[in-house]
Amino acid sequence: MRKFLILGLVCLFLCGCATMNNYSNLMYSEPIVQVNKDPDVKFSDYRTFATMPLAGTEFGKDVDRIVEKQLLFVVRNWLEYEGYDYIKDIKEADFTVAISFKQEYKTVEIPPRMISLPIFNAGWTSTSYINGSRGYIGSVSTYNPGYWTYQPYTIPGETIGSFYPIIAMHIFDKKSGNSAWEGIGTLRSDNHDIRLSSQMLISKIISQFPSVDYDKKCIEWKKLGFNFVIMTNNGNDFYPSIGIVWEKSPVSQKLKRYDIITKINGVDTLNKPLSEVRKIIEGIEDKTSLTIRRMKEEFVVEFQCFK
Repeated sequence: MRKFLILGLVCLFLCGCATMNNYSNLMYSEPIVQVNKDPDVKFSDYRTFATMPLAGTEFGKDVDRIVEKQLLFVVRNWLEYEGYDYIKDIKEADFTVAISFKQEYKTVEIPPRMISLPIFNAGWTSTSYINGSRGYIGSVSTYNPGYWTYQPYTIPGETIGSFYPIIAMHIFDKKSGNSAWEGIGTLRSDNHDIRLSSQMLISKIISQFPSVDYDKKCIEWKKLGFNFVIMTNNGNDFYPSIGIVWEKSPVSQKLKRYDIITKINGVDTLNKPLSEVRKIIEGIEDKTSLTIRRMKEEFVVEFQCFK
């Protein structure tokens, strides 16, 4: 179940966020990810994690503190989605996560190129007039059928530019204090804001990390019949965004992929991590009310949740 849902969500958000709820322009290409891990580390023992900001330290002198904080929030939500529990105390966590990031803008010069365009020449009728010794006798008409031909056309050269966010995620083992796992990735995007394009990249990197207790923690799937991830479409405001809706869910005809949940039973979900949103869901006993934002429309959906 866990693999089905996570792969479904990654595919949906990586490849399908075209126009819904302004999640457009997040990426052009499938992320390229490379992972290195310490073979001596027993990852199955990991249950808790903490995040470690580098901004302001010797390792992050030029790091934007706010951007790093928002990217670590993305990391936190995806690790919680994988089943890990977040705790604030680095000393008590089984492993600690830090990230480094940058974004490059690269251009490619495409030279002019020649192509052949098919052109249809329409048929026409030609008429010949016949004159005899006594003058005009008559005429003969001949139909010339149309035919296809090709005409050369030069496509002008152009310069194409793309943004390339690069994210490196470092996981340090509590017991040894050493690096236990590293994942680095990049993709091609047309969005200049690394907070937007990199959330897709981070999800792909973390999908390569071992998961724990996913089925036990996916309370939204069991109670509501759909799952979601925490996303942002402006870099500042994070909300639960619906991914897969089960066909037997009581809201299967009311909710769509990429719908944003702004409130659950009147409780605001803005900038709440996945674990806190799930606690709200855990407290639901019977009737559920979701405030949904779909593009510029906002409406309320009420239904009976699963027992």
